[in-house]
Amino acid sequence: MESSQGRKRLEETLIKRHGRKQAALLVENLSQDGLLDDILSILNKIGLIEELLEGYSETAPEIITKYKASREAIYQRLVHLLDTMIKDPFYNKKILANRSVLLSGSIRRYREKIVAIFELIESVLIEIEKDLLLALKSKARKVRFKLEEV
Repeated sequence: MESSQGRKRLEETLIKRHGRKQAALLVENLSQDGLLDDILSILNKIGLIEELLEGYSETAPEIITKYKASREAIYQRLVHLLDTMIKDPFYNKKILANRSVLLSGSIRRYREKIVAIFELIESVLIEIEKDLLLALKSKARKVRFKLEEV
């Protein structure tokens, strides 16, 4: 998912949940605070996980079911973070001067939560990779045994 698609998806999600005015203000604040690219990157990685799962849905359906729930949990964690940010009366406010100084604690706290989501995504991707490799090896063994029987 390219950045403009990710931004559009983010804006649509926020508008549905909080209205156009609040959504636009949050996106503007995320951009000012240097957090927008991180949020878009998370959305991109969630989309990549979905594509990966779809690609292997017939090869390892049991694994796919397990990790679709993980992907959804990551997405819900991101949405919860965005909901918290949009409802934060100090963060989601139009501040014209010294925003980074006035909100340094909030920005740092939100950045830490974003990093935690990144780490969760990385651990899920590692687990998906391991499980898919095991499933593919198992399928390959079965095919090899069938070929030897012929």
